[in-house]
Amino acid sequence: MSPCLIDTPVLETRRLTLRPVGPQDLDPAIAFLTTDRARYVGGGADKPVGHAWRICAILIGHWALRGNGPFAMVDKSNGQTIGSAGPFYPAGRPEPELSWTIWSRAAEGQGFAFEAVTAIRRPVAASQTPAGTKELHDQLLQQWRTALGDDIDEVPWISSKACIDD
Repeated sequence: MSPCLIDTPVLETRRLTLRPVGPQDLDPAIAFLTTDRARYVGGGADKPVGHAWRICAILIGHWALRGNGPFAMVDKSNGQTIGSAGPFYPAGRPEPELSWTIWSRAAEGQGFAFEAVTAIRRPVAASQTPAGTKELHDQLLQQWRTALGDDIDEVPWISSKACIDD
């Protein structure tokens, strides 16, 4: 039996299913995290599998500790997990961020990260619980406005659905 976080959203875009990172994502995440492509996100070819496993545990545990966290990006065309994207604010960081990583080299340069973070922004905005989620959204929105200008609300939003158990 695989553990499952309850009350976590599953989002859909045209090309992606976005769901919380789980045990089924360990193999593709570890394959990425033990390469030099991951050296700027805590991984690297010199890192052992155990180190990569602990990074996965951080992604999964973020949901339990913060009530939000990174989503696994699953390519609908083939069912493969190609990366992660979502709110990331571990202890010790100065501020929350909207993070993303593309784990699959084949998925690089195709706009998957932008598609994912664009879809994730709206549910973070709508959520008022758990405590801190609204504040996280406000900080992320300010970062987006700084990067993209005040017309951020003109970005064409991709349809999403809430938790599949609703």
